[in-house]
Amino acid sequence: MDSSRSQDNGFLKPKIIQKSKSARQIFAAVSATLILIASGFHIGWASPSLAKLQAKDSDIFVTSSQGSWIASFLLMGSIFGTILALLVIDRWGRKTLLLLMSIPLFVSCVLIALAQTYWWFYLARFTAGIGNGAIFTGMPIYVSEIAEDRMRGAFGILATVMMNLGTLVSYGIGPWVSRATLAMVGAIVPVVYALTFIWMPETPYYFAMKSVHKKSVKSLRWLREISDVTEEVKKIRINVTLKRKDVRSITELCTVKGNQKALVIMIGLLTCQQASGITAISAYSTIIFNQVDSGLSTGVFIIILGIVKLTIAAMVIFLADVAGRRPLLLTSISLSTLFLFAEAVYFHLQANGTDLTSVSWLPLVAMIAFLISYTSGMGTIPMVTAAEIFPCEVKALAMTAAVTYMCAAGICVTKLYQIVSDAYGIHVALYIFTVCSTASTAFIFLVVPETKRRSLNEIQDELHGVTKPML
Repeated sequence: MDSSRSQDNGFLKPKIIQKSKSARQIFAAVSATLILIASGFHIGWASPSLAKLQAKDSDIFVTSSQGSWIASFLLMGSIFGTILALLVIDRWGRKTLLLLMSIPLFVSCVLIALAQTYWWFYLARFTAGIGNGAIFTGMPIYVSEIAEDRMRGAFGILATVMMNLGTLVSYGIGPWVSRATLAMVGAIVPVVYALTFIWMPETPYYFAMKSVHKKSVKSLRWLREISDVTEEVKKIRINVTLKRKDVRSITELCTVKGNQKALVIMIGLLTCQQASGITAISAYSTIIFNQVDSGLSTGVFIIILGIVKLTIAAMVIFLADVAGRRPLLLTSISLSTLFLFAEAVYFHLQANGTDLTSVSWLPLVAMIAFLISYTSGMGTIPMVTAAEIFPCEVKALAMTAAVTYMCAAGICVTKLYQIVSDAYGIHVALYIFTVCSTASTAFIFLVVPETKRRSLNEIQDELHGVTKPML
């Protein structure tokens, strides 16, 4: 008898193929990524807050050097957070890790509200960084493991949308309220997140890794809203079984052919991302704008930046699985380079004493255009790609390496920006970012593959040389 048919009263009936639904996947992804609003809040906090803290009437005055360390301590804490994630994520689960990280993000806000000296800000930022580092490691894994292939790209970019929403909260409220009030607003999000995400399931991949197959099936049935998940369960088990043999240590991560290629792609993309100067530009956007006479208030300017970043990130959700990752990355980095150059030229002419009254609008337009370009690809795609190109057994280790490297690079860029801009001017730092972004365009064109609407197994086959690359 044909296995695809069943017998009833002597007649053969075709087996009903159930189609999965999207509602619960979307709900789980939205619930999980809510914590990124808190992460984005802490990322955006520096822009309005550093300008206030460096003002002469600040209740806790900080110098330019101290301000750069306040910005950098968030990234330092993130490195420790990635190590914590590596210890927890495969032992206690993706969901448990993400839930626990609501605690340091909440505590950080309390420390900011109660701060007495600049050291309190160091501690608060480091604490928030621990949460951010673990979240940036665990979130892409959780989202990619609950999503179907057709929705994986959109869910990955949803995380960026949530983070930009949190940044907008800091940008939108920060210039107008006290430090304590802003901190208390930021403390609300981790609480709301914990109360909602606790009801979401663990990923079926995690349960399969732990050989708890009944829970894996239960999780998958809930997410897909169908009872027959046999075929997908088989694929998950095969994927987990095969990849258990691939990587169990950092040495093997660096020596297995497919993982070597994935590492080059991941490190290259994250280098391109940080070399654009985005971390420094985001942290110092208010201070940069204060040097421009555009007729627009600084508070309104950074709100515009926040709205632009959020809007573009939301649009990319619909483009990532239509236009593809590579076209978005190439367009993004090319345009970012152009607008960075325009910004650098303006500040160069300003430093030379040129009258720029007729083009006082240029730095505002160039900054907004840069953020639009960056967010449309470089700000959203690299971590999505990193979560797609590693097998599940090594994904936690790989994402830990990714976030650690990204944070270390961000610290270097932020600190070097402060040193270079103080010594030689903002334009020199922007010229350096322009040159680096030009090199990034070549790297993406030559090295980064397309992963649009491809299963995780298909991507692994390409990286291991089983199939031809899809560019």
